[in-house]
Amino acid sequence: MQNFTFNIEHFDNYFIAQLEGRIMNDDTISELLEAITKALEKSENVILDLQKLSYLNSSGLNCFISILTKSRVKGGETLITNIPEVINKLLIISKLNTVFEIRETLEEAKKEFSLIKS
Repeated sequence: MQNFTFNIEHFDNYFIAQLEGRIMNDDTISELLEAITKALEKSENVILDLQKLSYLNSSGLNCFISILTKSRVKGGETLITNIPEVINKLLIISKLNTVFEIRETLEEAKKEFSLIKS
């Protein structure tokens, strides 16, 4: 079983959270939310890069919704990119694919935020 890890990289007016492994338990979700909340102090725009995410349960979906809400409350946006097929199916079943802004590639998401002046 692959553990969950994440990395946050800051840019001018956005940051990228690269998620890897399996989001399953409250401890990893709390850790991620704490790091995202801290990163939102510097920038309100978030890119969630799911390329290396292998599993997501309902708690993980709730975490994504919380990130989206925190970002929008600050006047920003959350983009999701590089969605693996298994995660995409979950987003479609839960209809969250209609709630989140989704971009096919990280480059598309970066380009969108680089057009916004900070």
